[in-house]
Amino acid sequence: MTSMKLLYITPFPPEPSGIADYAAGFAAAIARFCEVDVVASARGDRLSHSLPAVRERMRDVRQRLRSSHYDLVHVELGRSLLVSFFAALDIAIEYPKMPLVLTLHDPPGLVWHPLLFAGIKNIPLFNMAWAGLAWPTEWLLERSLYRRAAMLLTFSHRGRDLLQQQKGLQDIRVIPMGVPVYPARPASAQIRVGYYGYLYREKGVEVLIDALALLKQRQPR
Repeated sequence: MTSMKLLYITPFPPEPSGIADYAAGFAAAIARFCEVDVVASARGDRLSHSLPAVRERMRDVRQRLRSSHYDLVHVELGRSLLVSFFAALDIAIEYPKMPLVLTLHDPPGLVWHPLLFAGIKNIPLFNMAWAGLAWPTEWLLERSLYRRAAMLLTFSHRGRDLLQQQKGLQDIRVIPMGVPVYPARPASAQIRVGYYGYLYREKGVEVLIDALALLKQRQPR
């Protein structure tokens, strides 16, 4: 029996990204069940907002799709990952019969302003004006990708609810993200929490703060 072959478009180590770390674990786990071919997207910095970076990755993806057979394409999408967004959109348009699965890390949005590339982004006033003017086109691009995807995945019911309420999407699968299990700490040990990453609503930092307050209430020491 021939195993399934997956084309996986995602940030990947050594890129300094939480999605990259997640993707490494996911790829290792799913490799037990199918063949995984990883296309590492550019990092969420200036490089990923440049037209050359987007074009380079799109050429890479197209070359792989022409030269090899894939049963499924899976794309990890975060707010700063323009390369992943345009690669997914290109596949959806050019290969409409290819099953396309999207994991949305920061619902309800896919990316920040997909038409806002590095040259424009670095000019604040032009940045704001362009973002406002481009919004209708950007929403059409997002909606086109949503509609063409075979499956949408998110990690929480909150993310699913935001997609339903703000984007009008209904068929969304929730697969909770796994967490590593660490040895239990002594009851008297002080808990210190560090947070590194973007700070905006979709990250759910307030959920962490509420959880810590609840933990302190239940276990004062």
